[in-house]
Amino acid sequence: MLSKSRSKTQKLAKEFAKELLKGEMGKSKYIHIHRGAEIILLKGELGSAKTTFTQSFLKTLGVDRNISSPTFVIARRYFLTKLQKNKKARIKFKNAYHFDLYRIKSVRELEVIDFKKIIKDSDNLVLIEWPEKAKRLLPKKDFTEIIFKHGKNKNERNINIKYK
Repeated sequence: MLSKSRSKTQKLAKEFAKELLKGEMGKSKYIHIHRGAEIILLKGELGSAKTTFTQSFLKTLGVDRNISSPTFVIARRYFLTKLQKNKKARIKFKNAYHFDLYRIKSVRELEVIDFKKIIKDSDNLVLIEWPEKAKRLLPKKDFTEIIFKHGKNKNERNINIKYK
């Protein structure tokens, strides 16, 4: 999908979040049957709109505090209390974790913050920027991968969503 502006990217993230909450992803029904957290991998170069997408996505889930990239702290946790009260949502999570692994040098750094435990907990929704840095810790299937690429013009982004 081609996004021609920041606001289009935000709108796409909002639609994606609503699909997830309804229990519908893509063309087929999405059933949360896998073990562990709902994992969304965000891949793309610097400045390709991963954080912009994440901010709009989390706001749609009811996060009302400032959402900034956890580049220097590796992870941020958001409590999804509004989502727990949302009667329309078929799928509910207690926590959303936003990881930015750009600055990590080794997966051992993730052990300190209980990364394995977080991605195994089905109460969690986990968004991971730069997931290739933790590839050996991530599941081989049952995740969503979103690939962001710069477009021809300054504000254009090609965004491809895959369900694996």
